[in-house]
Amino acid sequence: MNPSATLEFARPAKDREWIWLSESLTATMRVEGPAPLVVAAPKNWLAPTAAGAWKVTALGRPTEEKLANGRAAWTQSLRLDPYVPGEGVPLAFVSLPVRAGGTAEASLELPARSITVKTRFENAQASDALPITGYEDPPAPAPGGPTWPVFALVAFGIALTAAVRAVRRRRRATAPAPTSAERLAALDARADALDDDAFASELAILLRNHLEAAYGLPAPRRATPELGDAPPLDRFRPILDRCDEAKFGAASIDRRRLLAAARELLVEPDQPRQP
Repeated sequence: MNPSATLEFARPAKDREWIWLSESLTATMRVEGPAPLVVAAPKNWLAPTAAGAWKVTALGRPTEEKLANGRAAWTQSLRLDPYVPGEGVPLAFVSLPVRAGGTAEASLELPARSITVKTRFENAQASDALPITGYEDPPAPAPGGPTWPVFALVAFGIALTAAVRAVRRRRRATAPAPTSAERLAALDARADALDDDAFASELAILLRNHLEAAYGLPAPRRATPELGDAPPLDRFRPILDRCDEAKFGAASIDRRRLLAAARELLVEPDQPRQP
């Protein structure tokens, strides 16, 4: 069965079909199809006809879900903030590139919509603006109010807080990212707390990210059969195949053997670099 896409909207108020210019919409895209299912998230979500009318913010990363009968689902939620009011503001998305069941890439079209956006300031006139006021002196301090030592203490506290935050940001910026081997060790430490599906998913993601960082291969965006078996993929494919069998075929796996095999791949001396 070919992949299919649906688009659902959540409005700020269920009792009306329109929104205020100050409100937001939530759009949820869902793609279902044969596993493995790979959906390439576009850089620009909106079609040119709607790009100037809405601001789009992704609500987290897309989620993947294993379904029955060898199928999978991909879901992404977006926040949509209108730029302009009007009757029937266009809302159209670009097509989604999808690979399902190891087939060639296909484009899924999402239905376009028209949303009514209202504003409380329609047909605004210059006479509606508030008058400009002149400078007003601040009120005199009350007797017995805070004196300059108190203000100095407050200023010192603000400066100290800013300095502490700057040091923390500098430490976070200079802290090295964990290597693939360190990530594998962390997965090893909690492997017994995960089920086979979760363990296989995390191990596959770790190895795919390593292939991209160390060898420049687009492994995170390709299904396993599309990767081929040319070096160095010939060494990684057996582990990735076993992970796919656990995720999509509910096959049992030997976690310790997979971890040991992955550990050997990540410490080989002939790697171009260790991410």
